[in-house]
Amino acid sequence: MGGDTVFYKLGLHFGSGTDTLLPVSLVLACYCIALSTPSAAGISVEGNRSLWILKNLPITFAQIALSKILLNLTVTIPIFFVSSIVLSFQAGARFATGAAFLAAGIGMAVFCALLGLTVNMVFPKLDWKTQVQAVKQSASVLLTMLFGVAVVSVLVTVYVVSGMAFAPYALVCAAFLLATAGILWRILCTWGEKKFRSL
Repeated sequence: MGGDTVFYKLGLHFGSGTDTLLPVSLVLACYCIALSTPSAAGISVEGNRSLWILKNLPITFAQIALSKILLNLTVTIPIFFVSSIVLSFQAGARFATGAAFLAAGIGMAVFCALLGLTVNMVFPKLDWKTQVQAVKQSASVLLTMLFGVAVVSVLVTVYVVSGMAFAPYALVCAAFLLATAGILWRILCTWGEKKFRSL
């Protein structure tokens, strides 16, 4: 059985149109987003030396969390936005299909940003000697990447099995990811506030 036959049975027909280019590109983009989560070390990088300064600033934890999340989004969304426009034109996609592609990617970016910060609140690494340890040797960073990749893999599997059209499924994924991100934000604003003050 050739490689092209395997991909065909999986529903991945490698051509140049919207049936292939956008779904495959979205999967790859979401994997990249899942592996690019600065927020997963957002609290850890403050360390024991400077965390007390952050805790004593006249701002709420929600504002601190939002700043960490927005930093994450400035890394992922602009690149994905430009890529989505280029890919939509290349695939000759309709506006609705391109918008669904963009919505799913943004949903993934927002979800991963909130996921990273939430996991970092559970597993903060504040006793580092260099910031490299907080980023590359942190359990929160590893767990965020693994969970993000797992979520993408599950969504891809459901897409292949369900046989849904790309645009509707992308919108369903966007709604699911944004709703989950909303739950994570709620957790951060309640439990996360108490956890942060206790660090």
